[in-house]
Amino acid sequence: MFLGVLILLTFLFFRKPAVKVETVAVVKGDIVEAISASGEVDASEKADLIFQGSGKLAWVGVKEGDKVKKYQAIAKLDTVLLNASYQQAINSYTSYNAAAQKAEDDVIKGHSADETYAQKSTRVAAQVARDNAYDAMKAAEQSLKFATIYAPFDGVMTSVNPGYPGSNVTYTSAVYSIVNPETFYFSTEVGETEISKIKIGQKVTLYLDAYPNEKFENSVENIGISSVVTSTGGTAYKVKISLPKKDGVDFRLGMNGNAEIVANTYSNVISVTSDAVVEEDSGNWVWLVNGGGKVKKIKVVLGVASVDKNEIKEGVKEGDVVIVHPPTNLKNGTKISY
Repeated sequence: MFLGVLILLTFLFFRKPAVKVETVAVVKGDIVEAISASGEVDASEKADLIFQGSGKLAWVGVKEGDKVKKYQAIAKLDTVLLNASYQQAINSYTSYNAAAQKAEDDVIKGHSADETYAQKSTRVAAQVARDNAYDAMKAAEQSLKFATIYAPFDGVMTSVNPGYPGSNVTYTSAVYSIVNPETFYFSTEVGETEISKIKIGQKVTLYLDAYPNEKFENSVENIGISSVVTSTGGTAYKVKISLPKKDGVDFRLGMNGNAEIVANTYSNVISVTSDAVVEEDSGNWVWLVNGGGKVKKIKVVLGVASVDKNEIKEGVKEGDVVIVHPPTNLKNGTKISY
């Protein structure tokens, strides 16, 4: 009897405890093939408004965040100074044009074939000066004509720079940016290997970093024709996704997020949660739980994938039980509990 007790105690001491795991059944049903793509909120109507010339800023009628109407005045240059500059440019052009005309007439009177080097130099210099004066006159005319910047559409001012009168500005230093929030959409890119699966009108579930507890149901609105180069050097195409109106949600330019685009729906397919599939160099595997509470590593052939499920074409069947998030220390025959 003592020997039997000793053997039992030895067995219990050296017996490995069962590994605690989570399991899930392999099921048959519908699986939605979804294409995941990251992107950001953009707008169809947005613009950087600039002056067509240089001058002194006389007036600014908006500030950042202001709502504006189409054709509303945004900022204006000092037209008194611009008009004076324009008149001066006209006078300069008139003077240089007269000088160039005289040089040309002198050549005609003296026969062009007999034009001396000095006469040619004088004529060419006068013509160049006239052309430069003409360009300056037209630039001054443009500055005067477009001395006021107007909103091209209803929207919100996102940048007002500079925002105070008296600043000397050029067509590159002054920028007044406007966006129409009614034209917001989600912009993403889909690689060339998957773009053929994308169709206008397909359903999309959108997740934004700014609203982690929200999901937005929308659809594909437009698919780009021209390719773009991705940050990794690959080829992709722009995909435009509509944004729904939702109480308490304030979309803003540049908000980052992820779109799950429904490409296809497959019915009556064998599938399992993606967290049960182990990807290795040798292929894809699942840990199958047999009737004795032990596990066996089974190689599977995958089909289409959704956001959280994989189709299983070969390896397991409906009703089989597999391990979710299998521990790395599992071996064939390991005893498990769940």
